[in-house]
Amino acid sequence: MKTTEKYIIAYPYPNPERPFSELKPEEITMYLHASNKTGKGNGSELLNGKPTCAADCSGCYFQTLDPYEIPAETAGKVQQDLAKIGYDIGLIFADSFSDAALAQEEAGSAFRYDPLGGNNTLAWTSGNLLAGNRSAVRRLSKGWELGYGIITISLYSMVTPHPMSGTPSNRAIQKAINNIQNWNRTNFSEGGGYQLATTQLINRQNCSLDTMRKVANWCLENGISVCRFNSFANFMDQNEMRPFEMRESDTRAFWAYLAELQEEFINTPLQFAVSEDISATGIEACIPDFNPSDGWDRFDPAKPYWCRAGYRLFSINGDGDRLPIKACVDNWSKLEVGEVLLDANGNYKPEFDINVIEDLRAAVLDGSISSCWGGVGDPRGSDPAEKRLFESLNSKYRETRS
Repeated sequence: MKTTEKYIIAYPYPNPERPFSELKPEEITMYLHASNKTGKGNGSELLNGKPTCAADCSGCYFQTLDPYEIPAETAGKVQQDLAKIGYDIGLIFADSFSDAALAQEEAGSAFRYDPLGGNNTLAWTSGNLLAGNRSAVRRLSKGWELGYGIITISLYSMVTPHPMSGTPSNRAIQKAINNIQNWNRTNFSEGGGYQLATTQLINRQNCSLDTMRKVANWCLENGISVCRFNSFANFMDQNEMRPFEMRESDTRAFWAYLAELQEEFINTPLQFAVSEDISATGIEACIPDFNPSDGWDRFDPAKPYWCRAGYRLFSINGDGDRLPIKACVDNWSKLEVGEVLLDANGNYKPEFDINVIEDLRAAVLDGSISSCWGGVGDPRGSDPAEKRLFESLNSKYRETRS
């Protein structure tokens, strides 16, 4: 029996019944990806050859787009201008502790929610940049000065095997966590400083109650505040990765396991969280453990709306001298639905193609596209209907621009 009120952190229920034109800016979220270059040194003009995330993960989402960079000062102004008019916008670099990210005048949150309250700005790191003792102190001090409050670090293969290569080593992850905790003790002798969150990738091979319990126990042993789960996505459409793709039955099982974990760990300091890239199939098992103020009482299992991509959630990526708005952070990131433009007063504002967005919303409502991992669908995937829809919407947008 539960004795402590503690909810699983989930994004609010994204009811798509309202037309896009009726949404207020604060109901619309965007990721501003300042650069999609990754690795230790790639000739980046922004970084003068310095590391971005110092990792080279195979199958990384950033590798699905042509390489680009938005000048740091431009990225910062876009983020500030859109935030001023109400949009929920996060400024994203490959690593929040890279030199380009730390050169910003203020912190740009790597995620769109504050899991622990207090309006803490979330940073994300591969771990590699915080694994060195001296450099970690410098980067952590600068990050704290900018306003970072929570650091999210992916666990990769720390507890369970990771299907991709090129990820940070277990040693680097552990060293980064130790350095963060040492920095906290040095600068906040009576407690305080950065809080730690982790992200554990769930795929068909490790989707089990036993594995998820091991992850949770590891987090408890290492002073982690939030244990977040996200879904494996085969961004590069690699045949060898298909055995790891989540099926409907796997997703349904995941939600049942998470509900059981919530019961087991309810009286521990550990908080569970879920990414929006996990399908809503079976999510009703966890709804009693979601915050009731997030609107989950409206959920209908027959219409499992979950992802907001293309309707309330967008990404802004660089494209030469343009700042196109894409329909998704993940799988539909090649579908343009608008552009960020400078107005007569020198301020950046989004200009959306409402017709294309409304077509996407209608497709979610009638089930033409799925509300599952990686966004509203996979145009490179095996579903011919979704691929045709992607191509038709792409053509529609190009016709509108011409």
